[in-house]
Amino acid sequence: MESSQENYNIEELLPSCWEDDVRMNLLFSSFRNKEVNPKGWTDKMMFWTSLILKWNKLSKSATFSLHKLNMVFQRNGQIPQCLDIVLEEMKRQGQIQSLDNFIFENQRKTWLNRGADLLIRKPIRWGLNLLLSTVRWSDPPNEIFVNVMFLKDMADQVLTRCQNQIVSEWTDSILSEEELWQQCKDICPLMETFELVVMILDKQNHLRILQHSEKEEKIIRFQNRKTNLSSPLSELEVGILNLKQVKQKLEDDIEKLQEEYKGLRDEAQLAVRDKQKNKAANLLRKKKITELSMEKKQKTLENIEGLLHRLQEADSENMVLKGYETGVQVLKSMSDRDLSWNKIDTTLTDLEEVLQNETEIREAMSKPLVGVCDYDTEELEVELDELLKGEQEELTHLNKNQVNSDEELSAFMTHLSVNKHGISWPEIPTTSQEEESIIVHNKPVMLS
Repeated sequence: MESSQENYNIEELLPSCWEDDVRMNLLFSSFRNKEVNPKGWTDKMMFWTSLILKWNKLSKSATFSLHKLNMVFQRNGQIPQCLDIVLEEMKRQGQIQSLDNFIFENQRKTWLNRGADLLIRKPIRWGLNLLLSTVRWSDPPNEIFVNVMFLKDMADQVLTRCQNQIVSEWTDSILSEEELWQQCKDICPLMETFELVVMILDKQNHLRILQHSEKEEKIIRFQNRKTNLSSPLSELEVGILNLKQVKQKLEDDIEKLQEEYKGLRDEAQLAVRDKQKNKAANLLRKKKITELSMEKKQKTLENIEGLLHRLQEADSENMVLKGYETGVQVLKSMSDRDLSWNKIDTTLTDLEEVLQNETEIREAMSKPLVGVCDYDTEELEVELDELLKGEQEELTHLNKNQVNSDEELSAFMTHLSVNKHGISWPEIPTTSQEEESIIVHNKPVMLS
C-alpha cells in the first residue's frame, strides 16, 4: 500500500531522454537475453535502478510495489515491461528487500517472547497493517518492497531531530507516536514508512515502543539515564503525556477561536457598512463571548506550560543534587588506610571545584530568562486595554463616508439598544463580568 498523495514535482524526476521516443521505447521494452547484448542489458538495468532510487528520495517513500512504479513511470499511456526483472536484480544486490523479510529481520527477538509484538501481531496503525495485508494476501505484482538504505538514512535523520529537541529527559524523552510523527513529518511524510523507521530505531535500542494502558495508542520512549528503556510506563510519564496532549488540544482550540474571533469582527464591520445594526450588535456579542472563552483557555494553557517548565527545572536541580551525592560518595569510599593529607587535600580541592561549578550553575538557572519572565503584568493589562480601546475606536470611525452622518455612527456605538420590530437590545458590556446575558426571545439568559 502506498500513499496516493504525491508531494514532489515529476519534472524533477524524469531524465532528459524521456522525450526521446526511440530511446524510451527501447528502455520500456522487456529485457532480452543478457548474453546477447551484455552492455545494453547493464545500461538498461542501471537506468531503471537509478531512477527508482531517485524516486524514493524525491517522494520520501521507502516502500513501493511494482504496480506503483508502473503508475509513476507511465509514458504516453504505456508502462515499462521490464521492471519486474529490475526489482529482482535490486533484491539480489541488497538494494531493496521485501517488506515481510525486512520486518522479520528488524523486529526485536524479545518482542514475540514478551507478547509485545504490536507491529506484527496486532498493529495499532492502519498504515503498516495494510502494508502487511497487501504483502500476504495480494497477487505477486503488488508485493511491497523496502529501500533499505534510504529507510536507514531517514531513521538517522529522525533520531538526530529528536535528540536535538530533548531539553529535559523528564519531559522530552516520552511522547506519543503521533506527536513524534508530527515533529518529523518533513523527513518522513508517510505514516506507513514512519512506522518502519521507528522499528529500526527500536531494534537499534535508541527507543522503545510501549502500549498506553488506557488509550489505544503507541508511546515512544527514547533512551535516557533516568528510566530503563523497556520498563512499563510510570505514573510520572503518563502524567507528562497527559499534560502534553492537553497542551496540544488547547493550542488547537485557541487557534480555532482566534479565527472565529477575527471572522466575527469582520462580519460586524461589514454589517455596520450595510447599516444592519441589529446584526452587528449580535455579532459583537458573539465576539465578546468568543474572546472570554479564548482567555480562559489561554490561562489554562499557561498553567500547563508552567507545570512542564517546573518539571524541567526539577530535572536540572536533580542533576545538581547528583553532583553533591557523587562528592559525598568519594569521601565515604576512602578507607582509613587510604587517608593521607595529600590525598584528602587533593580530593577536597577537586570537590570544592565541583561544588563551585554547581553553585554557578544554580545561580545561572535561578536568573529569569530575558523575554520570558522579565515583564510587568500591569503593563500587559494596560497594553491590552489600549488595544481593545483602539479596536472600538476603529469600529466607531469605520467608513464614515458610507454612513449617513458621524452622529448616526456615534449613536450606534454608544447606544446599542435598538428598537426595531419590537426587539430590544441591551448594551454590550465593556468590562469583564462574571455573568453575561444573551437576548433570546426578549428574555435574558444568564451564562456562568
